[in-house]
Amino acid sequence: MPVEYTPQPEVSNDRLRADNTVLKSSIAETSPTLPFPGEKKQAEQPTISRPKRVKPHRRSPLGESWSVESWSAVMYWTFEVLLALGMIIFAAILWRQDGVFTIRFVGAQIASFRDADLWKQWLIPIFFTAGFLGAYPRKSLRLKMSKALELWQQTQEDSAADKYYALRKSIIKRFIAATFIQLVNMATSFSGLILTISGKTYEFFVPITFPTEGMGLLIPTFLVSGILAFGPELITRWALPYLGELLRRAWEIISNGVPTRVKA
Repeated sequence: MPVEYTPQPEVSNDRLRADNTVLKSSIAETSPTLPFPGEKKQAEQPTISRPKRVKPHRRSPLGESWSVESWSAVMYWTFEVLLALGMIIFAAILWRQDGVFTIRFVGAQIASFRDADLWKQWLIPIFFTAGFLGAYPRKSLRLKMSKALELWQQTQEDSAADKYYALRKSIIKRFIAATFIQLVNMATSFSGLILTISGKTYEFFVPITFPTEGMGLLIPTFLVSGILAFGPELITRWALPYLGELLRRAWEIISNGVPTRVKA
């Protein structure tokens, strides 16, 4: 049976291009817009700003109102107080031993002094100490001299220069008088110490026997007498103001509840 051929109408190229344009526009309007892979990942994992972790405040087991840092500051303040008190006690021991050697020397020279009451004997060491503290130039006087020097350098006036030189002369005189008193004190301690240790044996870590004369006796006696004469006053002049500053800080601790360290 023969196949019949039906001829198809010819379609122009312009008509095909127009149909394709309409089809693409309709698909674009109906199909959903999908993000790119990078955009999809960014949408799924948004950036979240996390707050910084705050370290919990440690509390002391000794109390709920003070932190561990506060208690450590109190312990440091207590250590400083004990250190200042220990230095004052050490200075008192040195002063007493210096007085013992001075009394020993004066008693060897004056027979009636040995029979005197104990409180009368201790008047001599007290006199040396009071004389040194009274003659030594005070800090306030040295500050006045510094301010007078600054005023003279700024103004170049004769009155300011006269005031500066007067204060300087007074400080030099006081320093010479204090040094002379301490040298006399050192000489009495030196002589009393020689009378005490000459030819005797003392147990330190090992037995030590001091000679009766010579450099083996004079050198250690000179060093020890110098420490006994100048040490107590110098240590006390540092320790007492420092202790006063610590006690002033103690009032801040009691009133405010926040201890602070003493400035160096």
